[in-house]
Amino acid sequence: MSTFAFNFLDSDSTEKDTSTLPTPTTPIVPPVLYSPPTNPLNYPSTPLLAYPSISLTHSSTISSLPSTHDLVPGFEGGHKTWESSVDLLDVLGDCKGGTILELGCGTSLPTLYLLQKNPTSTATVIDYNLPVIQTTTFPNFHTNRLSSHVKFYSGDWNGLTDVGVGEFDVVIASETVYTVEKTQESLELVRRHLKKGGVGYVAGKRFYFGCGGGMGLFKELIDGEEFEWEVKEFDNGKSNVRDIVIMRRRK
Repeated sequence: MSTFAFNFLDSDSTEKDTSTLPTPTTPIVPPVLYSPPTNPLNYPSTPLLAYPSISLTHSSTISSLPSTHDLVPGFEGGHKTWESSVDLLDVLGDCKGGTILELGCGTSLPTLYLLQKNPTSTATVIDYNLPVIQTTTFPNFHTNRLSSHVKFYSGDWNGLTDVGVGEFDVVIASETVYTVEKTQESLELVRRHLKKGGVGYVAGKRFYFGCGGGMGLFKELIDGEEFEWEVKEFDNGKSNVRDIVIMRRRK
C-alpha cells in the first residue's frame, strides 16, 4: 500500500539553510568511464513479472556473491535489485526522461524503465564497484538493447564533476541514504547535478537501524526554497516503511 504526502512548509522549514551541509569529501576512487566490450556476450536473462518488457540478467538477482565481486567495505552494492528500485517504477510513469543520472545504480532498473519509455533519452549511471558495472549494469542495458544510450562510470560519485559530468533533467538515487554521511551526500549530489526545472527521485528506507541515515533524515535536510517536493510512502505493515521523495528544482 502506498500513499502520497506533501510538504506543507512552515516558517522554519522555508528558512532552512542547506549551504552548511558537509561538502562531499575528495573521491576515494575517482570515477572512470567504462568501455563496454566490442562483442558482448548474450547474457541469460529473465523478464520481470510486473514489467515483462524489461529483462534482468541472472546476476541481477544474486544477493550472496563473494564480497570481492559485490561490495567494497562501506559501499552498498551492487548485484541485487533493492526494494526501493522496484518502488520507483510506480512513480516514474509520468517522467518524460531527457538526460538521466542514476547514482549508485547497481542493476539500474529505474533507468532501464525510463529509457524504454522514452527512447530518445540518454543516461549516465555510476556504481562504486567496477565488477557491478561489468557483470550486472552493462549486461542489463545490453540485454534490453539500450546500452548505446548510456555512459557507465565506476568509482566515487563525489568525483563526477571532476570528470566533466554536469547537470541532468532527471536524477535518480535508490538506497543511497543508508548512513548519515551518504544521506548528506545524496542530497548534495542532487543539488549539484539536477538542472533548474529538473526532477529528482530519491528512494530508500525511512530508517536504517544502527546506521543513522534514512529518508527521515533526508527529508529534514531538504531546502524548501530550493526544491518543491512531495513524498510517496510504501508501507505494507510488515517491514520498514520506505519513502520516495520527488524533488522539483525551482526555476
